[in-house]
Formats: sequence, C-alpha cells, structure tokens
Amino acid sequence: MSFSKQFAEKNNYYHIYSVTKYNKESIHNDSDIIFDYFSENVHSIPVEWTGYENNPEDLIYKISGLNELYDAFHKAQKNSNWKASVQKFESNLFANLNELSNLIRTNKYEQKPFNAFKLNERGHVRLIKSLHISDRVVQRTVCDNILTPYLNKYLIYDNGASQKNKGIDFCRKRLSVHLQKYIRKHETDGYILLCDFRKFFDNINHEKLLEIFIKYIKDEKAINFIKKLIDTFKIDVSYLSESEREEAVNQVFNSLEYEKID
Repeated sequence: MSFSKQFAEKNNYYHIYSVTKYNKESIHNDSDIIFDYFSENVHSIPVEWTGYENNPEDLIYKISGLNELYDAFHKAQKNSNWKASVQKFESNLFANLNELSNLIRTNKYEQKPFNAFKLNERGHVRLIKSLHISDRVVQRTVCDNILTPYLNKYLIYDNGASQKNKGIDFCRKRLSVHLQKYIRKHETDGYILLCDFRKFFDNINHEKLLEIFIKYIKDEKAINFIKKLIDTFKIDVSYLSESEREEAVNQVFNSLEYEKID
C-alpha cells in the first residue's frame, strides 16, 4: 500500500494527499504536484532530473522512494514525536519527504550539523551528538533498504543489536543457552566478561568499515552515499602533527577532551 493511501486511511479527516510518480512524461511542467493535507492549496515542487533511472535495482532510487522515506519517518520519530523539531517536520511531512528524495537523487543531500550536548549519566559525563529528524529519516531508510538486507545474513545468530524480532527477551534466552552449555561442561568454574566499545563512532576505522560494505554491496553510488554518512563522524585531526596523529590512531580518542581545543 502506498504511503499516501496509508495516510489517508489512517487520518480520514485530512484531505487526500497525492504525489505524482517520478515519470517525467506524466509530470506537468516538470514538477511534482503535492496536495497540502492541511488546506486545499496545491504546492508545486520542482524536480531536478539526473542520471538516476526509475530502476528498482538502483539502491539510491530505492532509499529515496517516497514510500520508503514515509516508512522511515514513522520509525525515526518513534518515542520522539513530542519534540518541536519532529512536529514541525511532520506538519509539512510530504513536502519535506519529497525535498529529501530530490536531494538524495540529485546528489545534493548534506547532513545538518549535530546538536551536541553533555549528559551526566551514572557519574560519567558523555558528549551526545543528536541528529535532526530529517537526517534520522535518511539514516533509517539506508539501514532498512541497504544495510539490513545486504548485511544481515552475514551476522552471527546471537547478534541482537537493532535486529528485527531480536529484542531483550531474545538476548536473555541466548545468554541462558550459552550459560547452560558452559556449566554442563565446566560446572561453575568460569567468569563473565562485560565490555563496551568506548567512543565507538570516534574511534572506528572508517576505511576498514567501507571495505566490508564494498565486499557485499555492489553499487558504487550507494557506497559513496554511505561513505558520506559515515564521514560525518570523522575526527578532524588537521591540527595535529604527524606524531600526534599516529598516537591518536593507536589510542582511545576522547572527543569530550578534544572539543575543548579551539
């Protein structure tokens, strides 16, 4: 079911919303006609045409589809629809999604600056980088339509991180299974190692990550788009000397400390 039909059925008190297909011959004056569901006014939003074909095998076309972006929005706004930025985006939802689609397909999409703030959690100060809702929508559609379908089958079964139908209950059951196996073999002579990746997005090797993506995702435009998203977490080391840069590569990089540097 198309997102416009879903929206109309779920919100039958709104005006019917319609977006013309991305077929150049069917669009009047090379524009999409979007009906504002809060009024009877009709908005005309220009569409720029590029080399992206109307091809379901084109991953850029896939992630920028209006149905995919619509689904991504509703997943991205979950538990945060009380925020003003989310409500503002949703108040003109279809026009905003259409704009995102055009930006992605014309290779003009740029992520907005992070909203950075400090959070004191259990006695530890953490630097949090929050994404704008529009960027969360983009990352969600990339995850749902590229990363998950292409990489999921290569993950170990016990990986429950953001996996569909693998929530806390799944992880508890798998932990119980492994504990029972261990106890049957070694009784109670053992230990549990609890660990976490500190400053994960600050420290991850982007080149190695992209090598993995390139191995399984055979779409150059999609890889370039994913690289653009990954590089938003890239650390600026231009102010470091060569020896300082090498030292930073070989140790934990604390963004909370380095942000103090002018």
